[in-house]
Amino acid sequence: MPDVKVGSIIDYSLNIVSPVNDFSPEWNIQGVHPKLYTQFSISYPTTLMFTSITHAKSAQTEFKSEEDAIQSKDEFCHYLKYSRMKLGENYSLWVRRNVKAVIDEPYIVNLKNYTERLTIQFSRPKNEATQKDGNTWEAYNTWVWNSGIAKSIRRSNNFLNDTVAKLVAGNTNKAVVARNIFNYVRSNFAVDKDAEHTEPKIVFEKRGGCAEAINMLLAAMLNKAGLSAYMLMICTTERASATEEVHVNNGFNYLACALSSDTDGRYVLLDATNKFNIFGMLPLEYYNGYSRVITETGDELDLRPQLITNRTINSIKISFPNDSTENFEIYRKIGMVDSRYLRQQMANDNFSKNEYFEKYILKMVDDPKIIESSFDNVETTDTNVIAKVIFQTYIQPEASIHLLNSAYFKTHSTNPFSAPTREFPIEFTSRQNEINQMSIEIPKGYEIDSIPKSRSISTGEGEMEYNKMVTYLADSRVLKIDVANNNDKTVYSNSRYDAIRQHYEAIIKEENKVIELKRK
Repeated sequence: MPDVKVGSIIDYSLNIVSPVNDFSPEWNIQGVHPKLYTQFSISYPTTLMFTSITHAKSAQTEFKSEEDAIQSKDEFCHYLKYSRMKLGENYSLWVRRNVKAVIDEPYIVNLKNYTERLTIQFSRPKNEATQKDGNTWEAYNTWVWNSGIAKSIRRSNNFLNDTVAKLVAGNTNKAVVARNIFNYVRSNFAVDKDAEHTEPKIVFEKRGGCAEAINMLLAAMLNKAGLSAYMLMICTTERASATEEVHVNNGFNYLACALSSDTDGRYVLLDATNKFNIFGMLPLEYYNGYSRVITETGDELDLRPQLITNRTINSIKISFPNDSTENFEIYRKIGMVDSRYLRQQMANDNFSKNEYFEKYILKMVDDPKIIESSFDNVETTDTNVIAKVIFQTYIQPEASIHLLNSAYFKTHSTNPFSAPTREFPIEFTSRQNEINQMSIEIPKGYEIDSIPKSRSISTGEGEMEYNKMVTYLADSRVLKIDVANNNDKTVYSNSRYDAIRQHYEAIIKEENKVIELKRK
């Protein structure tokens, strides 16, 4: 289109052919650019019934003519024309005006959940009064329970007998059996994005398949071992989340495995498609709200980041072996969420342990010299990665003052909530629990000019807590600073924005304080 320029209007069309049950056109009302006017219309046979599912921020006004809807100044307009002919055609038109652009603010798990849209989907044939509305979770569950997906994991699947028997090995502990089977599938089957087979037997023989098929094999093996495993239908963060109120065709785009405890109604969530995935924890992008467990009667899960806690313990010991050397010993027990993604990075050919530590250390001090570094628990996927590093820096032996950071593990260097206002809720990908422990051996010939004070910072409702405890052991000349930084919620309404912004500002100010050592 060589003649396109600012202000040009581009009109295009396309034809999509699909079975009526899969017919779900979507009108993306909102996007990255503001819209003065946008409209959407659909014509369909009178013999079929459709449902519109609307996510709009303005109330819908009904009009009796198409012309009135188009000429109106109302924000959101709808016109519906019913045909009286038995084989006629119905027509619906929607108009939306003055649509703001979507602004991607920091800390939003899935912006699509806040973007205006409208979806049309098939409900049922109009004149079949005995047929139930297909747009219910009850109807959907009946269909999917009797589908090949659900049946394939419940069959006898005798080809698994020998393998499962070896993995069970007479063990009566269900948790151990489940882990053994999960580890086996996670370690021995590879994802083939182009594979079309989903039958567990074919996946088993080919040692791989699409991601959903591998999780189906996992469920089949768990059931063969006498456990109760089902398929979990997920809407990942690639899409807007599904809702409990109404079923949306093609809303789910992933299948994981849900292992029932059989006692308390809870499920252990499993995804064996990646060797770095953790037993009982799905990748972050799967925690996108409403999901369905395919059981005979159907079950629902609210997959929210609130279900995940990322707990990290940082420890740093600072000492002065001589007048010109400052020595740092760092121990990090990295949270399970971060450990999973660190292992993923390590699997890349271009990953360098030295570069990783150098990049990490440069945030702490200038010109570090690494003496020793290591990672532990890298191959043990369901544990925390342990990072250890010892490094040194040069200090001026004749300097009268030496400055130390009061916090080498910082929450943020700058406040991520810098905007004066916020439109959307604040969302974190997991609950955060961070423990920072620092021990400083005060060198001979120096004294602390002023000992930092203990401090507690809170959002006021106990949502976020930052507690710093300072202890000075005069006999051993050791200064200890222990910090607990907790965020036990993952979603905060925008009404809490000012309190959270001030909370982060106070923490950053506290962490930027320095400790001044003066030569005697």
